[in-house]
Amino acid sequence: MTTAASTTTDAYLFGDQPDLGDLEHRRLTALTQLFDPATRRLLRHIGVTRGWRCLEVAAGTGSVAAWLADRVGPEGEVYATDVDLSHLGQLPPSVAYAEHDIVTDSLPAATFDVVHTRLLLEHLSGRETALARMAAAVRPGGYVLVEEAEMSPQAIELIAKYAPLAGRDLGVTTLRAMTALLAAAGADMGYASTLPEAVRRAGLEFVGGEVHSPIVGGGETLDFGRLTLMVLRRHAVAAGLMSDAEVDAFLRMTLDPGTQYVPFLMTSVWARRPA
Repeated sequence: MTTAASTTTDAYLFGDQPDLGDLEHRRLTALTQLFDPATRRLLRHIGVTRGWRCLEVAAGTGSVAAWLADRVGPEGEVYATDVDLSHLGQLPPSVAYAEHDIVTDSLPAATFDVVHTRLLLEHLSGRETALARMAAAVRPGGYVLVEEAEMSPQAIELIAKYAPLAGRDLGVTTLRAMTALLAAAGADMGYASTLPEAVRRAGLEFVGGEVHSPIVGGGETLDFGRLTLMVLRRHAVAAGLMSDAEVDAFLRMTLDPGTQYVPFLMTSVWARRPA
């Protein structure tokens, strides 16, 4: 596996912003708390067990890689990669990790029993290349599990229905601002719904999938939606997508224990490389 750093051409709005302190790390931690339970459930469903060789692409805080290491035991192997390793927590000694760009850097062919990635491909202009690379890295009979956020206009209208009636308009404004910023940076926030076709184009057999999301209560300490808007605030205001008053109103709403919202619809698809 190539370990040298490489630079992607995609603009990533959640990249290094030193003046925001640990805000991005807190946001990623909130993300793992919300979605790791479902990811672990799906990896168990696929059959991940002792002795498997696993690759975690875009490892983030490393929480899934750490769980995989415990799952596969000393007989197995876990590799974690990301273009930014600064958010990786304390990984077990058995987890090997490397700075790696899935679009431009190579992977060993037909090596892993499972490859997993979450909230990566939607941000990449080279998403088809990245998915094909992951598919080629799986051994015949092995699995690729891909999880991406669906925030198309239709999804936003559905998501907004889970918010209290009084906060729905503000919720829609906030979600539209976030998706507009991400789209301007090259993300495709409607890509998730195309995953069944995407894995087939990558030469994999579609096995299954699901759409899911937790409902987040207001006032939670690690509030993913609140932290995401805090990271994107300057961009949203500078682009004229939200005013400072609207941002403040949304942040106040997320602190209200009498409110709740759905952050986005996670689409998880698992596919198998033909034996």
